[in-house]
Amino acid sequence: MNDLLAVGVIRAFHEAGLTVPGDTAVASIDGSEEGRYATPTLTTVVPDKAAIASLAVTSLADRIGAQTTPRPTVHLAPHRLEVGESTTGVRRPVAD
Repeated sequence: MNDLLAVGVIRAFHEAGLTVPGDTAVASIDGSEEGRYATPTLTTVVPDKAAIASLAVTSLADRIGAQTTPRPTVHLAPHRLEVGESTTGVRRPVAD
């Protein structure tokens, strides 16, 4: 799920009397500002969106220019893990 949905899940756990990360851990993918300022801060995988866009455009251009249907290709985009309180209970600094 994305960060915004994960923040909603954390709220739902709170309303159900469960603690994050005490009773359950929550992690997401997105790297949004909402996750950085949530309580607890969200553990999230931050994809390199510029690299993903570049790969998509290049793949599309290759497909348009091909005489035959290109074989499926796997592309890996750079990403990083930002560990927050939602999995460890340890607060990470909020970067500007």
